Amino acid sequence: MQILTKIKKNVEVYLKEGKLHCSNDEGHDCIHIHFALGLPEVGRLKKK
Repeated sequence: MQILTKIKKNVEVYLKEGKLHCSNDEGHDCIHIHFALGLPEVGRLKKK
């Protein structure tokens, strides 16, 4: 069983080489990326 805790921390999600990357997980497939993809502003960036 995985236990999730809330930690007050800012996480940067940025566009690099056409993919979204996460500064926290140093990857491109995490909960932070999926959350960002749900934001209209990010959706418009991905269409460019």
